[in-house]
Amino acid sequence: MTIKKSLLAILIIAAAAAGYYVTPEVIKLTSSQPENQADPVIATINESEVHKSELLPYLREIVRPEALQQWKTLDAVPPKVYEAALLNLAQDKLVRLAADKAKITSTPNMKALFQKAENRIVKATFLNQLAPQLVTEENIRKRYDELAASIKGKKEFRARHILLADKKEAKTIIKALKKRPFDELAKLFSLDNKTSLRGGDIGYVLPGTLNAEFEKHVLKLKKGKVSKPFKTKLGWHIAKLEDIRLAKPMPYENAKIILRRQLEQQAAKNYLTRLVASAKIKNLIQFQVKPNK
Repeated sequence: MTIKKSLLAILIIAAAAAGYYVTPEVIKLTSSQPENQADPVIATINESEVHKSELLPYLREIVRPEALQQWKTLDAVPPKVYEAALLNLAQDKLVRLAADKAKITSTPNMKALFQKAENRIVKATFLNQLAPQLVTEENIRKRYDELAASIKGKKEFRARHILLADKKEAKTIIKALKKRPFDELAKLFSLDNKTSLRGGDIGYVLPGTLNAEFEKHVLKLKKGKVSKPFKTKLGWHIAKLEDIRLAKPMPYENAKIILRRQLEQQAAKNYLTRLVASAKIKNLIQFQVKPNK
């Protein structure tokens, strides 16, 4: 596995900037471990070995899972990403050693926090593996059909908006709209990060989906018309009604991913409810004030 020689120097400088001084003797990069080992040693910290499995959670903090899957071996990871992950790992390990030496980690409070963190990690991992098994293709199709039936005959609208900080800015944009397209100004000036890159396009939505005050102003408009500036709890808006049509369900293949995620989340909640209901939980504390029934 090949790693740039600059890695060690960057780790030392970055650690010092973060308030931790990491000397050249502290971190050593190990490049002689064969990649076919189940869990190769990829570095050492004060002669303590760092295995590949220890670094992976730190890489996952920095990059998306799909990006990480593309890199078959560690030497395929971009050096800056690798360096940042290893630095974070080194800092955590060194601080932990210092805390252990100061006997901070041996207190009952800290032990309880460790146990809580471990329980939460195990819970999340277990439910992430269990939930997909609780949702079938039939469940997803049934939910899709229910949602499609619920919007049958209803109308939906498509709008754009530009979100601004104050009325003065909104008035300036109104003047600019006489010479420049709505979507262009939305991309340049809208504070709504979710829609600004799409030219302020909110997409097709059913009435009752968005902020009530916002919808009230939008649905007063005729198709293609732009509103005067108006205020909601989000800020000042200029809106444009693009279209009104009979509601159409999203194509099944597109909706399937979203519905599966929703059904898996609900299945996990239901599992937890059943699990707790089946357990014998007995409170041994005698409260001074009786709880309300």
